Amino acid sequence: MRRRPVGTKLVLAAIASLDELVQAVVQGSKPEAWQALQVQVVPRIEAIARGHDSLRAKGMHASLDEIAEIAEVRTATLERLAHDDFQNLRRYLAQRDAAAAQPSSAFDSWIYGAVDFAVREMIELMKTHRKAGKNIALLYGGEPALRPNIIRAASKMFEATVVYTNGTVGFPDIPVTWMLSLDGTREIHDKIRGKGVFDKVMKNVERDTFREPVVHCTITKQNQHVIEDMVQMVAANERLRGIGFSFDTPELGKHDNGIFIPLEERDVIVDQLVQLSKKYWKTMGFNKGMANQF
Repeated sequence: MRRRPVGTKLVLAAIASLDELVQAVVQGSKPEAWQALQVQVVPRIEAIARGHDSLRAKGMHASLDEIAEIAEVRTATLERLAHDDFQNLRRYLAQRDAAAAQPSSAFDSWIYGAVDFAVREMIELMKTHRKAGKNIALLYGGEPALRPNIIRAASKMFEATVVYTNGTVGFPDIPVTWMLSLDGTREIHDKIRGKGVFDKVMKNVERDTFREPVVHCTITKQNQHVIEDMVQMVAANERLRGIGFSFDTPELGKHDNGIFIPLEERDVIVDQLVQLSKKYWKTMGFNKGMANQF
């Protein structure tokens, strides 16, 4: 019988200690170290989520014993660990060295704090903004649909909540406005996002009938030639409420990303959008004021 090959990340996870993996991650010495660290850390995160009642009292109103809730805590914690080039892992190493603690006990104590903070930080941030008079919440970045409790909390705090999603995990039954990011027709979208992604998203749109998402398309050199095709596609699908557009806006000084459309080339596209909004006025929201902003 041929033995099944063992993945590199599993080998690393088996032979390296937690602190060795953390060191490798922050130093960037082993590209596979972050995946190997997750193999060791995820069971700890899930155990904490299941076993600590204090987390339930800090914003997670649903039972953490449910698979979806555990997955949400796991996702939030891993995002926090990886944020800003693993700055939180760097802080852990600094704190451990300053305290001269035993590595294993130090990490277990620290990861509890990371889980606890990941659960409540977004809730507390939203509360702060609501108290400051903010009425609308926009949730985007990563995949918000992986954290339904955050979306649900926002929907209860704010007068309106808008959630940007890639649609691959569906649309939880929460009273918000779903903005579905599509990069083009099936061919274009799959070229950018991966084979089969477009059909997967459309199946979710048809399945989750309690919400009708609005499509958002970011115009780039990759899809500028299928703008009207996109509008026609949305107009023909009664499960989609409409479509809106924006232009790719890279970071300052990084306009050479290969997909950015220079300002001097946008006028023709903006004129096209204005004309399309007249032709498909039931589907597409676009006016001269928005054109001037572009």
